[in-house]
Amino acid sequence: AYKAWLDAESSYRLQSEKVKEAQEGAAYARSQYEKWSATTTATAKRLQSMQDAYPKEKAAIEAEKSIINEILRLIGVLHEEPKTKAAEGSKPLTLAQIKSKLGELQSASEHGGPIAPGEVSQLKTQLATFGESDKVRILLEEMMKATLQRLKVITDALESTKTELAAHQKELVKWEKEVVDLSNAADSAKQAADAEDLTRQQLAGKATNAKENYKTENAEFVVETPPATRAIVIIGTVKAKINAFCAAKPAA
Repeated sequence: AYKAWLDAESSYRLQSEKVKEAQEGAAYARSQYEKWSATTTATAKRLQSMQDAYPKEKAAIEAEKSIINEILRLIGVLHEEPKTKAAEGSKPLTLAQIKSKLGELQSASEHGGPIAPGEVSQLKTQLATFGESDKVRILLEEMMKATLQRLKVITDALESTKTELAAHQKELVKWEKEVVDLSNAADSAKQAADAEDLTRQQLAGKATNAKENYKTENAEFVVETPPATRAIVIIGTVKAKINAFCAAKPAA
C-alpha cells in the first residue's frame, strides 16, 4: 500500500507541474492576444482615417495637376504664336488666361496640398514679364513633380497600412487560437491532476489503515502472547527470512 501511494504521489506531482506549465502558457497567450487586439484596433482606426481623407486629397492633387497642365499649355501657346500683329494682339488674352489659372492654383494651394501659396506667388512674380515665362515653366514642372510625388506617397501609405492591418489581424487570429488551445490543455491537465490527487488520497488512507492495523495487531500480540512464545515466533520469523534470502542467492 505504501509503495502504491508513493507511485501515486509521484504521478500527482508530475501532473501538477504540467498544470502549472499549461496555465503559464495560457496566460502568456492571453497577454499576446490582448496586445495584438489593441494594435489591430489602432491600425484599423488609422486605416479608416486614411481612407476617409484619401479621396479628398487625391481630388485636390488631381485638380492642381490639371491647372498646372493648362498653364503649361498656355505658356506653350505663347511661345508657338507667330510674330504677327494678330498674334501680338492675342498675347494679352493668353497672359490673362495664365493669370486666371494661377489664381485658381493659388486658391487650391491655400487649402493644403503639395504646392505652397508662396510658390504660386513666386510664379506670379516671374510672369510679370513675358521674358520670364521659361522660368515659370521650369517652376511649374517642379510643381508637377511635387504633386505626382505627393500622390505616390499617400497611395503607397494607404496600401502599406492595408498590408499592416492584414498582418496584425493574422497575429490576432494566431494568438486567439493559442489561447483556446492552451486553456483547454490547462483544463485537461487540471482534471488529470485532480484524478491523481484522489487516487493519492485513497492510497494514503489505505497505507494509514495498514499501519494502524499493524500497531493494533502487534499490541495484541505483545499483550496476549507469553514472552517465551513471542520469542519463538520472532526467531521463527527471522529464520524464515534468512532461509528465503539464502534460497534466492545464486549458487557460487
